[in-house]
Amino acid sequence: MDPSVPPPLAAKPRILVVEDEIIVARDIAAQLQELGYQAVGHASYGEEAIALAGQLRPDLVLMDIQLAGAMDGIAAAQAIREQYALPIVFLTAFAADDTLARAKLTEPYGYVLKPFSQRELRTVLEMALYKHKTEERLRVSEERYRSMVEWSSEAIAVHRNGRLIYVNPAAVQMFGATSAPDLMGRRILDLIHPDYHELVKARLKTLDETGVGAPMVELKYLKLDGSVIDVEVRGTSIAYDGEPATHVIVRDITERKASENQLRKLSLAVEQSPEMIVITDLQARIEYVNQAFVQKTGYSREEVLGRNPSFLHSGDTPPANYTALWSALVAGKSWQGEFYNLSKSGLPYIEFAIIAPLRQPNGAITHYVAVKEDITKRKRMGAELDRHRYQLEEMVTQRTAELVTAREQAEAANQAKSAFLANMSHEIRTPMNAILGFAHLLRRDQPLPGQVERLDKIRSSGQHLLSIINDILDISKIEAGRVELEETDFHLGTVLDNVGAIIASAAREKGLAIHLDRETVPFWLRGDPTRLRQALLNYAGNAVKFTEKGSISLRAILLDAQGDQLRVRFEVVDTGVGIEPDKLDRLFQAFGQADASTTRKYGGTGLGLAITQRLAGLMGGEAGVESKPGEGSAFWFTACLQRGRGSIPAGSREEEADSEALLRHHHAKARFLVVDDDPFNREIAVDLFHSAGLSADTAADGREAVAKASTQAYDLILMDVQMPVMDGLEATRTIRTLPGWETKPILALTANAFSEDRRACMTAGMNDFVPKPVDPEELFAMILKWLPPRVG
Repeated sequence: MDPSVPPPLAAKPRILVVEDEIIVARDIAAQLQELGYQAVGHASYGEEAIALAGQLRPDLVLMDIQLAGAMDGIAAAQAIREQYALPIVFLTAFAADDTLARAKLTEPYGYVLKPFSQRELRTVLEMALYKHKTEERLRVSEERYRSMVEWSSEAIAVHRNGRLIYVNPAAVQMFGATSAPDLMGRRILDLIHPDYHELVKARLKTLDETGVGAPMVELKYLKLDGSVIDVEVRGTSIAYDGEPATHVIVRDITERKASENQLRKLSLAVEQSPEMIVITDLQARIEYVNQAFVQKTGYSREEVLGRNPSFLHSGDTPPANYTALWSALVAGKSWQGEFYNLSKSGLPYIEFAIIAPLRQPNGAITHYVAVKEDITKRKRMGAELDRHRYQLEEMVTQRTAELVTAREQAEAANQAKSAFLANMSHEIRTPMNAILGFAHLLRRDQPLPGQVERLDKIRSSGQHLLSIINDILDISKIEAGRVELEETDFHLGTVLDNVGAIIASAAREKGLAIHLDRETVPFWLRGDPTRLRQALLNYAGNAVKFTEKGSISLRAILLDAQGDQLRVRFEVVDTGVGIEPDKLDRLFQAFGQADASTTRKYGGTGLGLAITQRLAGLMGGEAGVESKPGEGSAFWFTACLQRGRGSIPAGSREEEADSEALLRHHHAKARFLVVDDDPFNREIAVDLFHSAGLSADTAADGREAVAKASTQAYDLILMDVQMPVMDGLEATRTIRTLPGWETKPILALTANAFSEDRRACMTAGMNDFVPKPVDPEELFAMILKWLPPRVG
C-alpha cells in the first residue's frame, strides 16, 4: 500500500485487536499503524476482550472468531455489542455457514478473511467506521428530535383518519388529561368547538389532497372537562410509522386573547377620551393622537404623524414654559403648564397640558405622553372676572351666576372623575382577581420547582400592582372628599401588633429588629383603626425599604388628654439611610420622591407619604419627618382620638388561620351559588370551593341567579355587583322576595372600591363583602362567619 495515502478518517481511529496468536496480533497492529490507524490494545481471549473494550472504549474492535479459552470471538462480540454498543469486524480464516450464521447474530460491521491484503483490511475498516459513524449521527438526531418534541412547550399531536395516535406532554397538559393514553384514539373533532368543525374538515381535506402544510389558524378547543380555550394551530402532512398522517402544532392563546381584549378596552378609553392625548418619541415626533386632538386642531392624523408639535405654536407661549418642559422631561419628571396654540383654521386656543415620560418595565424612557385640556373658555372667563371685578352690582350678579354654573360644571366633572375611578377600579380588579386566583390554583397543584418560583413571582407582582392601584384610588378618594372615617372602639396593641406582623418577614430577611412602644397611651381608643393602621403601615413599609441594618421602632405617645378627648402622636423611627435636608419638603407630595434615583433603586409610587399626611389631616392631626443623612429618620403624624371601651374577643388564632379546614369539617355538605359574569372568576371560585370539599353552582348574570335560587336550595350566594342583563343589586332584591331567602346569607363579590357602592349592596339586602382580588383565606373566613353552625 502507498504510505502517502491518508487514513480514512481525519483523526486516527482507535482499534482494539483481539487475536489469540501473539505474532499474528503484532503483525495486524503493524499493518494498522501503516494504514493510519491506532492499535490501542490487544486481547488474547474473550473475557479479556470484554474488559479492555469497557476500559479503552475504542472506535472499533477487530475480533478473531476463533479464540483460546471458554469464550470464542462470537460470544465476546455479542457481549461487547450489548454492553458498549461498539462496532465489531470479524477476523477469521473460517467461512463455514453455521459459524457465519452465529456471527451475524452479533450484527457485525464486516468480515476480514485470512489471509488478507492491506487494501482489503483498509476497505473493510473504512466501511465499518463510516457505517458506525453514520448510525451514531442518525441515533443522536433521532434522540434530539424526540427530546425537542417531548419537551416542547407547544402542544404537538399526530392524528390519522381523524383520530389521535400521538401527543406530547404539553398536549396532555393543554387538554387537561392525566396521561397520553387518555387522549389516544379520540376523534379530533371531539376536541374542537362545534363552531369550527366545518372549517377544520375543509382544511383537512385540502391537506390530504395537496400535502402542503396548512397556514396558522385560530380555533377554539375543548378540554376534557368541557372548558373552552383559544388556540393557534398549524398542520402539515407527514409519514408516521410508514403511513400518511397529519402533524399539528397547537399553542394556547387564551391568556393572550384576554390581554388583547383588555388592551382593546384601554385603547378605546384613550381614543374616546374628551381630553386631547398625544404620544411622541424621544425626539418629539408625533406617533399617536386621539380623536379629541383631531377635532380640536382640525388636522387629520396623517397630517400630524411624524411631525413635531411645534407646528401648532402661535408664538404667544412664554419661552420659559418650553425651557421648563424639557428640563423636567430630560430629568425623567413630568411637567404641567399652558400652551397658546393655533388650530388648522387659524383659530387660537389655550390648552393646559400634563406631559410625562413613558417608562418601559425595565425603567427605560421610550416615549412622552401628553394629556391636554382646552381651557380657552375658562381662561377667558377668568380674564373677564378680573376686568369686571369692581363694576356695578348687576355685573357682579351676572358673573356670580356664571361662577355658579362653572361650579356646577366642576362638580359634574368631579362626579365624572369619581365614576371613572369606580369603573377603573372594577375593570382593573376583575382581571387582577383572575391573575392572582389562577396563580394560587396553579401554586396549589404541585407545580415543578421552577414553576413554583415563577408563580410566586406572578403573585408577588400582582400584589404589588394591587397595592399601587389601592394607593391611587385612596389618594383620589381623599382629594375628592369621599373618605369617611369610622368611629369604633379598638385596641391599640392590636393595631401595633398587626403592623409589626406585616413588616416582620421583610425585616427578618434584612436582620432588622422591630420594637413596639405605646408609652402612656390608653389600651382602648375610639376612632378609625383601619385608616390608622394604613397610615402607620405606609411609614413602616418605607422604614424597612430604606433600612439595611439596625432596628425599626413603632411608637404611640400621648400628647394631650382633655377628658375622653386624646391627641396621640404616632412615630416610626428607623436607622436607615436618612434624607438630605433640602429634599424633605418634597416627601409628602403625591408621586414625590426624595430624588429620581429613589424610584429606580427602591421602587414605589411616591403616594404612601401623601396618603398618610392626608389621613392625618382627616383625623384632626398633621404629619412630618425628622431625619439626618446616614443616621436614620423619624416619620410622625398626630391624630385626635377618644377613649374607647371594649374587650378582646375570645377565640384562638389557630381557628382564624384555618378557615378552610373548618369549612371542610363542619360544612362539607354546604352548597353555594357563585354569580359572576367573568368566566375566569367563576372558574377560580368553583375550584377553591372544590378544594375545600364544598359544592358550588355558577350563574353568569343576575337573571340566571334568580332562576337557580327559585328552583334549587343553596346555603349561601356569592353575588357579583356589575353584570349584564341583571346586576347583582337587582338580583339580590329579587331573591330576597323568594320563599326561604329572607335570612340566607348573600355576600357581595365586588371590585368596587367606594363606600357608597358598599352601602348600596347593604341596602339591596346583602350581608357582607368579599373584595376582589379574592384572598382564599379571607373568602373562607367570610363564608365561615355567615354559615350557621351545624348541629352535632
